[in-house]
Amino acid sequence: MGRSILKNNKAAILIEILIAIGILIIMSSMVANTSATMISSSSESEKRLQAGALAQEGIEAVRTIRDYQWDAVTAGNHGLHNENRYWEFSGTSETIGIFTREITITNVDLDTKDITVAVRWDQKSLSLSLRLTNWK
Repeated sequence: MGRSILKNNKAAILIEILIAIGILIIMSSMVANTSATMISSSSESEKRLQAGALAQEGIEAVRTIRDYQWDAVTAGNHGLHNENRYWEFSGTSETIGIFTREITITNVDLDTKDITVAVRWDQKSLSLSLRLTNWK
Protein backbone atom coordinates (compact mmCIF):
# COMPACT_ATOMS: atom_id res chain seq x y z
CA MET A 1 0.00 0.00 0.00
CA GLY A 2 2.88 2.40 0.74
CA ARG A 3 4.40 1.81 -2.69
CA SER A 4 1.11 2.67 -4.39
CA ILE A 5 0.97 6.08 -2.70
CA LEU A 6 4.61 6.74 -3.63
CA LYS A 7 3.93 5.88 -7.28
CA ASN A 8 0.87 8.17 -7.29
CA ASN A 9 2.93 11.04 -5.81
CA LYS A 10 5.65 10.56 -8.43
CA ALA A 11 3.05 10.54 -11.19
CA ALA A 12 1.39 13.68 -9.80
CA ILE A 13 4.75 15.48 -9.54
CA LEU A 14 5.59 14.44 -13.13
CA ILE A 15 2.24 15.77 -14.38
CA GLU A 16 2.76 19.08 -12.50
CA ILE A 17 6.24 19.44 -14.00
CA LEU A 18 4.90 18.80 -17.53
CA ILE A 19 2.10 21.37 -17.01
CA ALA A 20 4.59 23.93 -15.67
CA ILE A 21 6.89 23.38 -18.68
CA GLY A 22 3.91 23.76 -21.04
CA ILE A 23 2.85 27.02 -19.40
CA LEU A 24 6.44 28.29 -19.55
CA ILE A 25 6.69 27.47 -23.27
CA ILE A 26 3.37 29.22 -24.01
CA MET A 27 4.38 32.32 -22.03
CA SER A 28 7.81 32.44 -23.69
CA SER A 29 6.29 32.29 -27.15
CA MET A 30 3.82 35.04 -26.24
CA VAL A 31 6.65 37.29 -25.03
CA ALA A 32 8.67 36.60 -28.19
CA ASN A 33 5.66 37.31 -30.40
CA THR A 34 4.88 40.57 -28.57
CA SER A 35 8.50 41.68 -28.85
CA ALA A 36 8.59 40.96 -32.59
CA THR A 37 5.34 42.89 -33.09
CA MET A 38 6.67 45.87 -31.14
CA ILE A 39 9.90 45.93 -33.16
CA SER A 40 7.95 45.76 -36.44
CA SER A 41 5.57 48.50 -35.30
CA SER A 42 8.48 50.70 -34.26
CA SER A 43 10.11 50.25 -37.67
CA GLU A 44 6.88 51.20 -39.47
CA SER A 45 6.46 54.26 -37.26
CA GLU A 46 9.98 55.35 -38.12
CA LYS A 47 9.32 54.94 -41.86
CA ARG A 48 6.08 56.91 -41.58
CA LEU A 49 7.90 59.67 -39.72
CA GLN A 50 10.60 59.81 -42.44
CA ALA A 51 7.92 59.90 -45.16
CA GLY A 52 6.20 62.80 -43.37
CA ALA A 53 9.47 64.71 -43.19
CA LEU A 54 10.07 64.16 -46.93
CA ALA A 55 6.54 65.33 -47.76
CA GLN A 56 6.98 68.45 -45.62
CA GLU A 57 10.35 69.13 -47.26
CA GLY A 58 8.62 68.86 -50.66
CA ILE A 59 5.99 71.42 -49.60
CA GLU A 60 8.67 73.84 -48.41
CA ALA A 61 10.69 73.32 -51.61
CA VAL A 62 7.67 74.21 -53.78
CA ARG A 63 7.06 77.34 -51.68
CA THR A 64 10.69 78.32 -52.17
CA ILE A 65 10.46 77.79 -55.94
CA ARG A 66 7.25 79.87 -55.96
CA ASP A 67 8.95 82.69 -54.08
CA TYR A 68 11.76 82.95 -56.64
CA GLN A 69 10.01 82.08 -59.88
CA TRP A 70 6.24 81.60 -60.05
CA ASP A 71 6.45 80.63 -63.74
CA ALA A 72 8.51 77.55 -62.79
CA VAL A 73 5.56 76.16 -60.80
CA THR A 74 3.99 74.39 -63.79
CA ALA A 75 1.15 71.87 -63.89
CA GLY A 76 2.15 68.19 -63.93
CA ASN A 77 4.16 65.69 -61.91
CA HIS A 78 7.59 66.68 -60.67
CA GLY A 79 10.54 65.44 -58.68
CA LEU A 80 12.94 67.76 -56.88
CA HIS A 81 16.62 68.48 -57.18
CA ASN A 82 18.65 70.63 -54.80
CA GLU A 83 21.57 72.17 -56.68
CA ASN A 84 23.85 74.62 -54.86
CA ARG A 85 21.23 74.98 -52.11
CA TYR A 86 18.48 75.95 -54.63
CA TRP A 87 15.43 73.79 -55.23
CA GLU A 88 14.45 72.96 -58.81
CA PHE A 89 11.92 70.61 -60.37
CA SER A 90 13.54 67.60 -62.01
CA GLY A 91 11.84 64.67 -63.73
CA THR A 92 8.43 63.35 -62.70
CA SER A 93 9.44 61.94 -59.30
CA GLU A 94 12.52 61.21 -57.22
CA THR A 95 13.80 58.28 -55.19
CA ILE A 96 15.31 58.81 -51.75
CA GLY A 97 16.36 55.48 -50.23
CA ILE A 98 13.22 53.33 -50.05
CA PHE A 99 10.95 56.36 -50.62
CA THR A 100 9.60 57.83 -53.87
CA ARG A 101 8.43 61.44 -53.75
CA GLU A 102 6.17 62.93 -56.42
CA ILE A 103 4.86 66.47 -56.54
CA THR A 104 1.64 67.02 -58.46
CA ILE A 105 0.74 70.57 -59.46
CA THR A 106 -2.71 71.45 -60.77
CA ASN A 107 -3.70 74.87 -62.13
CA VAL A 108 -6.73 76.39 -60.39
CA ASP A 109 -6.47 79.73 -62.19
CA LEU A 110 -3.73 82.03 -63.46
CA ASP A 111 -2.47 82.90 -59.97
CA THR A 112 -3.52 79.82 -57.95
CA LYS A 113 -2.22 76.24 -57.95
CA ASP A 114 -3.02 73.14 -55.93
CA ILE A 115 0.04 71.21 -54.77
CA THR A 116 0.11 67.58 -53.57
CA VAL A 117 3.30 65.93 -52.37
CA ALA A 118 2.97 62.13 -52.22
CA VAL A 119 5.62 59.88 -50.67
CA ARG A 120 5.42 56.11 -51.31
CA TRP A 121 7.29 53.19 -49.73
CA ASP A 122 6.67 49.47 -49.13
CA GLN A 123 3.20 49.64 -50.76
CA LYS A 124 2.23 52.47 -48.39
CA SER A 125 1.86 56.19 -49.01
CA LEU A 126 1.49 59.54 -47.31
CA SER A 127 0.55 62.84 -48.90
CA LEU A 128 0.28 66.52 -48.01
CA SER A 129 -1.62 69.15 -49.99
CA LEU A 130 -1.87 72.91 -50.09
CA ARG A 131 -2.98 75.76 -52.33
CA LEU A 132 -0.39 78.30 -53.43
CA THR A 133 -0.99 81.73 -54.89
CA ASN A 134 1.24 84.11 -56.78
CA TRP A 135 1.60 86.69 -54.04
CA LYS A 136 3.96 88.98 -55.98
